[in-house]
Amino acid sequence: MPAGHPTHYRPEYCQVAIDCGKEGKSIAQIGLACGVAKGTIYNWMREHPEFLNAMKDAVSFAQAWYEDAGQKGLTADKFNSAIYNKIVSCRFRDDYSDASTVYTKTIESKTDEVPETQVDKIAREIAEQLKSEY
Repeated sequence: MPAGHPTHYRPEYCQVAIDCGKEGKSIAQIGLACGVAKGTIYNWMREHPEFLNAMKDAVSFAQAWYEDAGQKGLTADKFNSAIYNKIVSCRFRDDYSDASTVYTKTIESKTDEVPETQVDKIAREIAEQLKSEY
Protein backbone atom coordinates (compact mmCIF):
# COMPACT_ATOMS: atom_id res chain seq x y z
CA MET A 1 0.00 0.00 0.00
CA PRO A 2 1.38 3.48 -0.84
CA ALA A 3 2.51 5.80 1.93
CA GLY A 4 -0.04 8.17 3.37
CA HIS A 5 -3.29 7.68 5.16
CA PRO A 6 -4.38 4.07 5.61
CA THR A 7 -7.44 3.08 3.61
CA HIS A 8 -10.70 2.71 5.46
CA TYR A 9 -12.18 0.52 2.76
CA ARG A 10 -14.47 -2.28 3.85
CA PRO A 11 -16.18 -4.78 1.53
CA GLU A 12 -19.54 -3.69 3.01
CA TYR A 13 -19.16 -0.43 1.09
CA CYS A 14 -20.10 -2.31 -2.07
CA GLN A 15 -23.64 -2.68 -0.75
CA VAL A 16 -23.66 0.92 0.49
CA ALA A 17 -22.79 2.07 -3.04
CA ILE A 18 -25.52 -0.06 -4.61
CA ASP A 19 -28.12 1.09 -2.08
CA CYS A 20 -27.19 4.73 -2.72
CA GLY A 21 -27.44 4.15 -6.46
CA LYS A 22 -30.93 2.77 -6.03
CA GLU A 23 -31.83 6.14 -4.47
CA GLY A 24 -30.34 8.09 -7.40
CA LYS A 25 -27.35 9.28 -5.37
CA SER A 26 -24.20 10.67 -6.99
CA ILE A 27 -20.65 9.43 -6.53
CA ALA A 28 -20.04 12.29 -4.10
CA GLN A 29 -23.08 11.21 -2.08
CA ILE A 30 -21.85 7.62 -2.08
CA GLY A 31 -18.56 8.91 -0.67
CA LEU A 32 -20.45 10.77 2.04
CA ALA A 33 -22.37 7.60 2.93
CA CYS A 34 -19.03 5.77 3.27
CA GLY A 35 -17.50 8.62 5.26
CA VAL A 36 -14.88 9.52 2.63
CA ALA A 37 -14.28 12.11 -0.09
CA LYS A 38 -15.27 11.56 -3.71
CA GLY A 39 -11.59 11.11 -4.67
CA THR A 40 -11.30 8.21 -2.25
CA ILE A 41 -14.21 6.51 -4.03
CA TYR A 42 -12.26 6.71 -7.30
CA ASN A 43 -9.16 5.31 -5.55
CA TRP A 44 -11.19 2.42 -4.13
CA MET A 45 -12.50 1.63 -7.61
CA ARG A 46 -8.90 1.36 -8.83
CA GLU A 47 -7.79 -0.73 -5.85
CA HIS A 48 -10.78 -3.05 -5.30
CA PRO A 49 -12.33 -4.75 -8.36
CA GLU A 50 -15.44 -5.75 -6.38
CA PHE A 51 -16.00 -2.10 -5.49
CA LEU A 52 -15.57 -1.04 -9.12
CA ASN A 53 -18.27 -3.55 -10.10
CA ALA A 54 -20.54 -2.28 -7.32
CA MET A 55 -20.04 1.30 -8.53
CA LYS A 56 -20.94 0.31 -12.08
CA ASP A 57 -24.15 -1.17 -10.72
CA ALA A 58 -24.73 1.91 -8.55
CA VAL A 59 -24.44 4.24 -11.55
CA SER A 60 -26.90 2.06 -13.51
CA PHE A 61 -29.35 2.06 -10.60
CA ALA A 62 -29.02 5.84 -10.26
CA GLN A 63 -29.80 6.31 -13.94
CA ALA A 64 -32.84 4.04 -13.62
CA TRP A 65 -33.98 6.08 -10.59
CA TYR A 66 -33.81 9.30 -12.60
CA GLU A 67 -35.55 7.73 -15.58
CA ASP A 68 -38.38 6.54 -13.31
CA ALA A 69 -38.66 10.05 -11.85
CA GLY A 70 -38.80 11.50 -15.35
CA GLN A 71 -41.52 9.11 -16.42
CA LYS A 72 -43.58 10.01 -13.35
CA GLY A 73 -42.98 13.68 -14.06
CA LEU A 74 -44.50 13.40 -17.51
CA THR A 75 -47.93 12.85 -15.97
CA ALA A 76 -47.48 15.07 -12.90
CA ASP A 77 -49.21 18.43 -12.47
CA LYS A 78 -45.89 20.18 -11.95
CA PHE A 79 -42.63 18.99 -13.47
CA ASN A 80 -39.58 21.10 -14.24
CA SER A 81 -38.45 19.43 -17.44
CA ALA A 82 -35.60 21.91 -17.97
CA ILE A 83 -33.96 21.03 -14.66
CA TYR A 84 -34.59 17.33 -15.22
CA ASN A 85 -33.01 17.53 -18.67
CA LYS A 86 -29.96 19.35 -17.28
CA ILE A 87 -29.47 16.75 -14.55
CA VAL A 88 -29.70 13.68 -16.77
CA SER A 89 -27.66 15.21 -19.59
CA CYS A 90 -24.84 16.02 -17.15
CA ARG A 91 -24.93 12.85 -15.04
CA PHE A 92 -25.61 10.36 -17.84
CA ARG A 93 -23.88 11.96 -20.83
CA ASP A 94 -23.52 8.81 -22.86
CA ASP A 95 -27.30 8.35 -23.00
CA TYR A 96 -28.60 11.92 -22.70
CA SER A 97 -26.15 14.18 -24.55
CA ASP A 98 -27.51 16.53 -27.15
CA ALA A 99 -27.65 14.47 -30.34
CA SER A 100 -26.03 17.20 -32.43
CA THR A 101 -23.02 17.27 -30.07
CA VAL A 102 -22.61 13.50 -30.20
CA TYR A 103 -22.98 13.55 -33.99
CA THR A 104 -20.32 16.26 -34.36
CA LYS A 105 -17.90 14.38 -32.12
CA THR A 106 -18.49 11.18 -34.07
CA ILE A 107 -17.85 12.89 -37.42
CA GLU A 108 -14.70 14.60 -36.13
CA SER A 109 -13.23 11.44 -34.63
CA LYS A 110 -14.48 9.20 -37.46
CA THR A 111 -15.54 6.55 -34.94
CA ASP A 112 -18.73 5.32 -33.40
CA GLU A 113 -17.33 5.39 -29.87
CA VAL A 114 -19.63 6.22 -27.00
CA PRO A 115 -18.19 8.79 -24.56
CA GLU A 116 -16.66 7.20 -21.48
CA THR A 117 -18.04 7.78 -18.03
CA GLN A 118 -15.55 8.26 -15.18
CA VAL A 119 -16.34 4.77 -13.86
CA ASP A 120 -15.79 3.26 -17.33
CA LYS A 121 -12.50 5.14 -17.67
CA ILE A 122 -11.21 3.70 -14.40
CA ALA A 123 -12.26 0.19 -15.47
CA ARG A 124 -10.39 0.62 -18.78
CA GLU A 125 -7.28 1.91 -16.97
CA ILE A 126 -7.30 -1.12 -14.66
CA ALA A 127 -7.67 -3.52 -17.61
CA GLU A 128 -4.75 -1.86 -19.43
CA GLN A 129 -2.61 -2.04 -16.29
CA LEU A 130 -3.38 -5.73 -15.84
CA LYS A 131 -2.45 -6.42 -19.48
CA SER A 132 0.91 -4.75 -19.07
CA GLU A 133 1.65 -6.68 -15.86
CA TYR A 134 1.00 -10.11 -17.36
